[in-house]
Amino acid sequence: MKEPLLWFVLIGALLFAADQLRAPDTIVVNDVVKTQIATLWETQMGAKPSADELDSLVRDWVREEVFYREALRLGLDREDTIIRRRLVQKLGFLAREVDEESITAEDVQTYYQENIADYTLQVRYSLSQVYFKNTDQYDSLMQRLAEGDNWKELGDSSMLP
Repeated sequence: MKEPLLWFVLIGALLFAADQLRAPDTIVVNDVVKTQIATLWETQMGAKPSADELDSLVRDWVREEVFYREALRLGLDREDTIIRRRLVQKLGFLAREVDEESITAEDVQTYYQENIADYTLQVRYSLSQVYFKNTDQYDSLMQRLAEGDNWKELGDSSMLP
């Protein structure tokens, strides 16, 4: 046991093995992840990403995942007010989704009937005018309207809208 080289190799092997045991999880980019990334892109942009765009999006996702895991490892999520609020907000969204699932069509119909005034539009009127240069045209214009002529084609042109 006086051989320092033997001790050095033995301790090195133990440290290597211990480091391998605590190695961080591998980031896996499978078809499911790629589909999620592509779907999010399509939702935001209105079109499917090209192959180059998808590769760039996957690289960005991997970089973001590395940063996220490192932030968790460093404990940056602890005692952070913004993260706390975001988690509370997300839980609230989940709770609302559960509540929405328990609402029936009858519940919606009852609510609608009780609050129908909120969904009723006020009566609206519009005014359209036909311009003519002199009153002599009035009688013939009224006759043509009574016959069903298109009022937009009658009268004189005007610069007014």
